[in-house]
Amino acid sequence: MENIKKIKIKRINIVKNEDVYDLTIKNNHNFFANNILVHNCSEIPLSSHDSCRLGSLNLLSLVNNPFTEKAKFDWHKLIKVSRIAQRLMDDIAGLEEEKINVIIEKIKSDPEDPEIKRTELNLWNKILETLKKGRRTGIGLLGLSDAFAALGIQYGTKEASKLGEEIQKTITINCYKESVKLAKERGCFPIWNANLEAGNPFIRRVISDNFSNKEYEEYLKYGRRNIANIAIAPTGTIASEAQTASGIEPVFKIYYRRRRKINPNEDKNKVSYVDANGDSWEEYNVIHYPFIEWFRINSDNQLEFKDAKVFLQQLKEEELDKIIAKSPWNNSESHNIDYIEKINMLGAMQLWNDHSSSCTINLPEKTTIEEVNKIYFHGWKVGCKGLTIYRDGSRSGVLLTTKKDEVDEFKETNAPKRPKTLEADYYIAKADGKEFAVIIGLWKNTNKPYEIFAFENPPASKNTRGRIVKEKKGHYKFINGEFEIENLQLASGRKEERTLTLTASMLLRHGAGINHVNNVIKKIDDNITSFSSVVRRCLSKYIIEEISGEACPECGGKLVRNDGCIHCEKCEYSKCS
Repeated sequence: MENIKKIKIKRINIVKNEDVYDLTIKNNHNFFANNILVHNCSEIPLSSHDSCRLGSLNLLSLVNNPFTEKAKFDWHKLIKVSRIAQRLMDDIAGLEEEKINVIIEKIKSDPEDPEIKRTELNLWNKILETLKKGRRTGIGLLGLSDAFAALGIQYGTKEASKLGEEIQKTITINCYKESVKLAKERGCFPIWNANLEAGNPFIRRVISDNFSNKEYEEYLKYGRRNIANIAIAPTGTIASEAQTASGIEPVFKIYYRRRRKINPNEDKNKVSYVDANGDSWEEYNVIHYPFIEWFRINSDNQLEFKDAKVFLQQLKEEELDKIIAKSPWNNSESHNIDYIEKINMLGAMQLWNDHSSSCTINLPEKTTIEEVNKIYFHGWKVGCKGLTIYRDGSRSGVLLTTKKDEVDEFKETNAPKRPKTLEADYYIAKADGKEFAVIIGLWKNTNKPYEIFAFENPPASKNTRGRIVKEKKGHYKFINGEFEIENLQLASGRKEERTLTLTASMLLRHGAGINHVNNVIKKIDDNITSFSSVVRRCLSKYIIEEISGEACPECGGKLVRNDGCIHCEKCEYSKCS
């Protein structure tokens, strides 16, 4: 199966009659050689060769006087921007058609033999044909939970669900009205047939029950311009750009802690801590922007936005939590909402969505199988086309919604039994003009250090990989395709070096974090030109730091920093390559 994907993301300001609205646009191609009825975005199941064209309305921008007693949702603006968005998305389909024709003409003009070009030309002709037949669009939304907060409504309540459905209903009806108007101006999609969709319950709900007599007559006469109009996408990246909550999701967390590497000699820098390598870091809070605006508006000090931001960034977690408890986001983060009511809202909004919605139900770690079963059954019962759940702690390496309960217990731990053979990294490092070999054994099929050997006068002067084989107790042998070290225990001639590496290996085998191991080594000897600095530098290569607030531009996965390079844990993306 061949899946060729191209993505373009833009942010567009729509200006009309001095009103400014936010519309974000995303265009995904779904090119499958076989007739696979799937798509890489769950909000739009596509046939082969079709495209996913997404435009999302920022609902927070449609609240007048947000976070005040005068806050009011502007339904007039929502109607206007919904119709403008549908027209713009049809223009996007037209632009795509234009560019595909350019590609086709380029292929035709290429000097290769027609037989060589046949497969590629056939692919693009099918894409063009599918586009013309349907002119599919997907108008969605983002910032719904922030719009609720701006209006003083708590997410996960019946009031919020009712408002969410009414917003989705308004968007859908007006997008369909504009699609009919576009059909009158530009022609309907070629396979439109009023008789075929007369019995469709969605069409009856949107058009038959909500169009005026004149609008309904025009629908019968001119048809619709677009085969489908609505889709609620996750909008993760564009929500970050718009500084608002994504899709129809609640805010995951109002704040999280972030680290920034700094030069300690710079003025006005606050050094939170110094790591094992001697690098200085500042820790600060990353705050959800609408929350800052709420705090600014409701503060007694009449703060400017930038001043409110700085103030909140410097607060301790306990102080921030107290402020959040007084805000409209109280009990409205993803981990503490009423998820059954969230499913109710999802089902109600699905009534006005001709594609589907991307939505995740976040559950606490102690959720039982029976509760999960109940959630899926409830989703089916209220009309959801699909449902995704995430149980906190079910995967390692993702953001946690709650702090782990502190265990005030001191007990003995047992290191796992060492296999006879471990994969190992061989490093060359220098300190004080001397060259050292540092060999780090890695636990079974992982990149986690289990043991370490280090000594002066290495037999090879380049980094490589090999194996550490335990010949017998106290006898470890390093094997590489180019060289061998018969006994790693005897390779170091200094008692201090053996003591340091034995201590580090013991800590690693009992599960101590690398930062803790490095801190112990540093306490033994903190000279940056000493043997201990060599060991610490090599161990630091295995420290993985999560890059908060950023997602992989290729697959949307989590970005981490490892050995000085930022890369994605899911795909092969790397900022260093």
